[in-house]
Amino acid sequence: MMNLWTTELVKEKMAELYKKAATDEAFRNLCLQEPREAIRQIFGQELPQNFRIRFVDNAGYDLTLVLPDLRTDDELDEKKLESVAGGTFDFFSLGTECGKCHV
Repeated sequence: MMNLWTTELVKEKMAELYKKAATDEAFRNLCLQEPREAIRQIFGQELPQNFRIRFVDNAGYDLTLVLPDLRTDDELDEKKLESVAGGTFDFFSLGTECGKCHV
């Protein structure tokens, strides 16, 4: 049975991942080349197959924006969707230590 990906677990494990990536060159390269495996090593579980993840080196700027799903007439409007949607994890709440990012 897969463990739940709680906000607390993600924060704890991402801090561990960042620390290891900052001090272990082989693990840093694993993050860049095989991010799913790097996550599995730190979290001890696989990411869902439909979850894409990538790491980028702290050189220059990189921004990935996710477009919303296409809507059809029978879908919920934004207000109704918010009222029934489950919780989400805000990766921006993790903060940054690079000194270049401001969120």
